[in-house]
Amino acid sequence: MRLAAESRDANHKPALDPTDPRWILAARAYSQLEDQTLTYQDRERLLRMGRQLGVRPSDVNMIIAIVQDHARRGIDLSEAVEAIALLKQPAAGPSAGWIWARWAAAIATALVANALLIWWLTA
Repeated sequence: MRLAAESRDANHKPALDPTDPRWILAARAYSQLEDQTLTYQDRERLLRMGRQLGVRPSDVNMIIAIVQDHARRGIDLSEAVEAIALLKQPAAGPSAGWIWARWAAAIATALVANALLIWWLTA
């Protein structure tokens, strides 16, 4: 009976993909912990990394707090999956195609502006 209950509970535990930005931040924070605290520079790096990964600053701070709490209590980071999974999933960043379209528009605008400037100077 106990085995069935454990199996049922294991099936309901959320799992984070190893490439999930929330999990990446948690693993990085865990690896940078010194005496169960992060230095100011480490925290700033994690916030910058979170911004690049699309994670909100408040969620980055929450991930740091969860990781520090688990480290203080001597609990393995894998036990933090449930708490981290409760945080909002980061929105996907712009696709590569969208970035290239913006670059193309910027280059086209620059070419048109240069052509108009050359025409104005020679006229």
